[in-house]
Amino acid sequence: MSMSAKTHSSEQTQKSGGIHLERCTRSEVNGLMGKGFRNYVTGKVAIKHTGSFQDFCVVDIWTRDSITGTVEQMAEDPYLFRPIPLNVRTWIYHHFFRSGALLPGLSEDTMIRWVLSMYCIDAEIRTAGTWAPIMLYIPMILFLSLAADVTVTVLAILSLVINIFIQSVTNTPELYRYARIATFPFRIATLAVIIIRMGAKGEEENTSPVNSLGFVGALIMCLLEILIGDLGALVAARYLCNYEILRVIPNRIYVCRRHGAAHSQEIFGDVVPVSERITGMGAWQSDFALIADVKGVVMELQPMTKDDWKAMFLEKQMNEEHIHRYLGLDVYSPGAATTDALQWAETHKKDKAKKGPIGFEETLVEDY
Repeated sequence: MSMSAKTHSSEQTQKSGGIHLERCTRSEVNGLMGKGFRNYVTGKVAIKHTGSFQDFCVVDIWTRDSITGTVEQMAEDPYLFRPIPLNVRTWIYHHFFRSGALLPGLSEDTMIRWVLSMYCIDAEIRTAGTWAPIMLYIPMILFLSLAADVTVTVLAILSLVINIFIQSVTNTPELYRYARIATFPFRIATLAVIIIRMGAKGEEENTSPVNSLGFVGALIMCLLEILIGDLGALVAARYLCNYEILRVIPNRIYVCRRHGAAHSQEIFGDVVPVSERITGMGAWQSDFALIADVKGVVMELQPMTKDDWKAMFLEKQMNEEHIHRYLGLDVYSPGAATTDALQWAETHKKDKAKKGPIGFEETLVEDY
């Protein structure tokens, strides 16, 4: 089929209530590996220096060159998934990669197994206290400048510097969860000094309303930082989890069991079962997860629902120039459409490789 015919076919599909996805151009197997960094101030993880890597909204584990169909047809395809990046776990993965950490074990999956076994919060929670105290300490110092108290202002700036130093030093997979604990004594000391100096300043006769406003504003910032940050971190601890790998699927896809994060459904919604053909698991439980190493990014793959396809269709109708792309992992194919068939094909391929070039010796005997 010519390129113009393909384009015409995709346009007709979209006009008739269908969806057309373009496949991402081929890139390196680990095209994004080592490019994930965590900002120790905001606690956010970002992939930097991606180059020409194309964005995608669907992961396809079936082997094909394009995807076209109606919303109903797409919803019935068990090989199409919505990728949910596990940002913190990806950063840990990349950190180990950049540091050249040697982990125990000889398997090629050793590092990803180690990363999945670590406890962290995979859900995006704004009030999890992962941000640094300096987020509210800077406005606190601005308020203290109105208080016209040199002593408390200098001590607050010193506390800010100490907090920045601790946050930067603990920005590692082993220590980042303990940054707030390490800075807590200094933050409590800062709060106590503000209260003491506020009381002393209030006893002076020449205190102006602006000075009082400065102390009150600084006190509010300091208290908010402790309440939102530390209390938020304690509440978010219920989302800590790790993963146990139950089954390995080719192309670095893993059927896992989640330990912890019993309340994750409040964020991710109800669990959508993955087809038995893909996982080989008879019953998909609520603590199961399909996790993949996609070009170096750790992602949970959740089956695309009909609502997901409807939203994609509406997005295309609102902006016809927008291109939806999918990333093909090419795991399953017509010759190996299930896990059992795929495993048999892999075993047969290995046995065939061990025998040498197409039974050369056996052919000689038969010919003789």
